[in-house]
Amino acid sequence: MRKSPSVWQLIKAVLAGFMGVQTHSNYEQDFTEASSVVPYVIAGILFVILLIATILSVVAWIL
Repeated sequence: MRKSPSVWQLIKAVLAGFMGVQTHSNYEQDFTEASSVVPYVIAGILFVILLIATILSVVAWIL
């Protein structure tokens, strides 16, 4: 049975994907060991929302 990724593995994978520095071997490991891509999709959406909120907050603070 495949195991789900730990929170730290999930954060590392999503942040590396956002920055475009994910190695091919790590990419393969993430998706061959994971039982589903759903945690990665959810984490990605949450990080995008966090990024947008951060940008909006910084712009509002500057203006």
